[in-house]
Amino acid sequence: MAKGAQVTSAEVDQAFYDSHRDSGGKLPPELTDPVTGNSRKLTNSAKDRELRKEWAKIRRHLQEVKNCAPPKGGAPVGPVAACPLQKNPDAPLYEPDKWNKDPNIKNSTNCYAYAMDSRTGHPVGDKPQPGQKSGTASTLDCSSLKAAVLADGAPDDIVEAPQCPYQKQHKLPPPERPGYYQVALVRTSRQNEYDPKTNTYYYGDYHWYRENGDGTWSHKPGHGEAQDKDSDGKPITNPQTAARKSPAGTRTVRDPVTGTIRSATAVLDYDDFCGYFYVKKGGAAVGP
Repeated sequence: MAKGAQVTSAEVDQAFYDSHRDSGGKLPPELTDPVTGNSRKLTNSAKDRELRKEWAKIRRHLQEVKNCAPPKGGAPVGPVAACPLQKNPDAPLYEPDKWNKDPNIKNSTNCYAYAMDSRTGHPVGDKPQPGQKSGTASTLDCSSLKAAVLADGAPDDIVEAPQCPYQKQHKLPPPERPGYYQVALVRTSRQNEYDPKTNTYYYGDYHWYRENGDGTWSHKPGHGEAQDKDSDGKPITNPQTAARKSPAGTRTVRDPVTGTIRSATAVLDYDDFCGYFYVKKGGAAVGP
């Protein structure tokens, strides 16, 4: 536990229970007293062990926040305030020239290869896909992509990094895991779909972000350049809250009502956050 002002159990309890409440403010049965229906205290029973682990994670997070320096001007630090970026010695350094300067590397890798730090060994023109290494077929569904990625990294080069309810609620990444760095998977919820109301065509795709050694994040769109900015041109400090909608030129479409041919604005909108994974230090070889 960090030194300085300490969080109280009441503060942790409040954050813990709030993270489990549904949109109606109700708690699931495992967190309520069977008689009163109110929040109950956790015990050391086997049933509550996983919940107590989550409670401890929340306590550590709140303690870290309380010991962060407040912003200039004296604004208070809230329960989910941003702390200074934490360095991860097990994460790759952000070195875009290693991916961008050599056209053979640039044009043989994509977001998946970049996230897995798999820079070489791919045919020029290739874009390594989840499941190619393991022979696991996948679609653009989150669960399918996850299964393919975990199969590529079996048994322990790539493992899932689940968020607890508190982390999901506040869009916080999972805790670091020694010997690993984190990557994040997103996808488009609208796939190869035309919206006549806005005259917009939505391409279907998935995308990856990779944790850098200094605590920021970066990515490599297709055969494009590795970069550390989101679609709004801002540094990426959290892939879950970063801007992920980008223009993708135009596309000729047929209006479903009038049948006329028209030009629509095309976009890539990675609005669906699939989750985080841990990748072993040094990366994981992917691709065929």
